Amino acid sequence: MAIESAYVLSRSLKEQADIRSALRRYESQRHARTACLAAAAETLLTSISGALTPDERSRQDKTIAAAHDTLDEPAFQSAWNAGRANRKSNAAPMRSDNPIS
Repeated sequence: MAIESAYVLSRSLKEQADIRSALRRYESQRHARTACLAAAAETLLTSISGALTPDERSRQDKTIAAAHDTLDEPAFQSAWNAGRANRKSNAAPMRSDNPIS
């Protein structure tokens, strides 16, 4: 009986670890998409000589900072560059059905 309990417990712990890993991947993709979209918005605003209101700028800066804090530098820069390029080319990473890797 003890061996069965240990087996069940070990499988349960592995499943929990798998779930945590999947959640981390999802969060990373979400923050990468945020950085990509923010860069596209910045590029568009710049191209039309537009500007955000102070409140919008504050919210945008906080959103970008959260994405930047969550992603490592290469991942953030990759997402940011994809967003900047995307604005110019309408590339696939902007589509919600095509997650950024």
